Amino acid sequence: MRALIDRIIHLATAQRTAMLTSFILFAVNTIVAPKFAAMHALGDIDGIRRTALLSVRIMLLVSVPVTLFILLFPEWLMSMFGEAFTAAATALMIMTIGQFVNIATGSVGYLLSMTGNETKVRDNVVIAGILSVGLGIILIPYFGVIGAAIAYACGVASQNLLGVYQVKKYLGFNTLCFWKA
Repeated sequence: MRALIDRIIHLATAQRTAMLTSFILFAVNTIVAPKFAAMHALGDIDGIRRTALLSVRIMLLVSVPVTLFILLFPEWLMSMFGEAFTAAATALMIMTIGQFVNIATGSVGYLLSMTGNETKVRDNVVIAGILSVGLGIILIPYFGVIGAAIAYACGVASQNLLGVYQVKKYLGFNTLCFWKA
């Protein structure tokens, strides 16, 4: 029982460490969400697009070095919490990739929420949750912490990739094409 608790603690620590890659997302969302709402009220879809794509560029500029650092030195990072935590280094890398997808897709949840598509965000959360739990049920018995990390990363990535699809469908632009002005 103690070993299971330790693995859960290691996984939770890896998950929170992986979220270091997305701290910029929280900061940017605080600024752009009200802008999206204001531009939507004015019918300025081009302004929404420009702001969304600029925010993705900024987030990638900040998060790529952090992501690379985590992917290159996962054992060292996890050892900061104790030598036993290095067992979760691979899980950290997997969850970091999931968080990077979260960043690379941009503020799709806020784009949808602030433009009258809140139900799409809800649906994406439900679908991603079902996927994550389903994958967890399948993968954890066979792969343990790695299976949990895969389930988590797939849940995060799927929620955001669904958001990218819906932003394209309802707002007419693709946040993954951040190089287009």
